[in-house]
Amino acid sequence: MHMRRKIGIGDIAIQDKKAPGSLIFQKTSLIRPNEAKKNVLINFNGGGTGFIISKNKIFIGGKRKKLAIVLTAGHVVCNFVTLEPYEKYFSCMLEDGNKAEAYFIKSYMKNYPDEHKSIFTNGYYCLPGDMAILLLVVHGKAKIHTYRLAKKSTIISNSACTISGYPCIPNNFRYCIPQLEALTQVEIENEARNIFCNFNNRVYAEGKIENIDNGIIEVSCSTTNGMSGSPIILNRKVVGVYVGGPPIPSQRECIKIIQRLERKENPCEIFEDVRNLVLFDTFFTDNIFKDILKERSVENFELYGRAIAGGLLTEKEKKKSPKKVICHNHLNT
Repeated sequence: MHMRRKIGIGDIAIQDKKAPGSLIFQKTSLIRPNEAKKNVLINFNGGGTGFIISKNKIFIGGKRKKLAIVLTAGHVVCNFVTLEPYEKYFSCMLEDGNKAEAYFIKSYMKNYPDEHKSIFTNGYYCLPGDMAILLLVVHGKAKIHTYRLAKKSTIISNSACTISGYPCIPNNFRYCIPQLEALTQVEIENEARNIFCNFNNRVYAEGKIENIDNGIIEVSCSTTNGMSGSPIILNRKVVGVYVGGPPIPSQRECIKIIQRLERKENPCEIFEDVRNLVLFDTFFTDNIFKDILKERSVENFELYGRAIAGGLLTEKEKKKSPKKVICHNHLNT
């Protein structure tokens, strides 16, 4: 999940093994492949990519305006905890440098009925229904283009595909290439810059469709922060919206816990679920969870733990969170 705030999990495709212990990573390219179009992508100022699927011209206030419908990943424009949009509209830029505004219309993350599991990690994807629709208002004389949507029957496993988007420099390069965890920070950063053409340019990642299951397409293409919302292109048509790398086991469970805290559900039950995360996989100790637990809605989560463990809270802490005191009293009756 490559988030608007540049916190995310990298998804670097391994192309080949040069020698035992040595990996060759699939690099992205600045060269435009035959399937790519110009001025069909938008680059959100806060990070993230979107793409145009339809366009029109109408008169507003006596002036002719270019409008377009844009698809992107839901978490690019919405808070992953509340699932509400960050803003009513978002500043963005076309490939030719022209500015535009994208007005939020709808996301599909709320009350999405299905959970999707990865064949690569056996974990559940973080945000089911992770897609959003926006209305784009284009300024100037920019000539915009569109991608057509492919028919479901044309999407076949093992087909060659391309992801095109705008990578941005992550706060933590180790998220980009978890396979190189043993290397130094400088070595990992250099490798990431090499793979993503030094960042901040439109790149093309070529790979193939690995799996198709119940509305989820899993691909082997190198991607990173900022590329969420990019189109997955097959035969010059869009087959999907890129939303993130393979999920870490228990990552979805952590997201659900944070969302429950935001809704102010029973803290005792929530804390027990946190303790049970170790049953999923040891990956629950990864830095991504430390970042998640720093969210504003869980800043005082330690108090829940102390209360459940029977620890005494100060009067100041009790005033901050009466529910935590109820937990404490309940466990001591």
